[in-house]
Amino acid sequence: MSQQQWYVVRGGKEEGPHTETALKDMAASGKLKPTDVVRRADVETARPAGQIKGLFPGGDAPPPTPPAGQPTAAAPSSKKRLVIVGVIAGAVLLCGLAVLGMVVSNRDKQAAQKELAEANALWSADKEAAAAKYRSLLQNRGQKKALKTDELASVYGRLIDFEIEQGNKEAAKALLDEATAAKVTPSVNHPDAKVLVSATPATQPSTGPSAPAPSEEVLTADYYTVPSGTKRQTLGRLYVSDGVSAQQRKEYRLRA
Repeated sequence: MSQQQWYVVRGGKEEGPHTETALKDMAASGKLKPTDVVRRADVETARPAGQIKGLFPGGDAPPPTPPAGQPTAAAPSSKKRLVIVGVIAGAVLLCGLAVLGMVVSNRDKQAAQKELAEANALWSADKEAAAAKYRSLLQNRGQKKALKTDELASVYGRLIDFEIEQGNKEAAKALLDEATAAKVTPSVNHPDAKVLVSATPATQPSTGPSAPAPSEEVLTADYYTVPSGTKRQTLGRLYVSDGVSAQQRKEYRLRA
């Protein structure tokens, strides 16, 4: 059976024809490289020699192209790159939002301190102008959040004092309710303002946890016999009806 004839295309010109055996000898000797273009005599289209199955020792033609609609070998890599890009983009966005939040927070803090200082400076000379600035602080959500608890207590207190002095008890009561909702005890100076604040239990400072109800209290303790002169400890537990309990520790020494 006769062998197929092949042509080697170099510089736009075809060299040959060459038999399959001659083509393999050229590939083995290095005269033909995988990147060189060859054409079989009965085929019009030339292609790289590296794609000819069995031409180069240990090498085969590349795998066939998958049918349309099936993912190529590069598809998983592309998806992986998209996931990585998405994660990086998300991280950059989160960092950007965090930086932006810090910038806004610092800006609000600086503006709040500036407004508070100006209001405090005006208080002794022009209470009406100072009150306007205090109200502006409370109306600006970011600046109000930037104030410390004691600063808020002072702002609410001076506004309540101002409204009491102006005879606006209802306005003062509304400010007190607002402060109570914000868990702030206003620092007031006007006597009537102090009466108003003291009449609102929710604004009074806490002196500690409330004591449990004394009803249904049971004190229990276990005692153990020990040799004379031995130092021991015992525990007692106070049980309260609502499930709250407290421990007490007693230390003693037996004597002969």
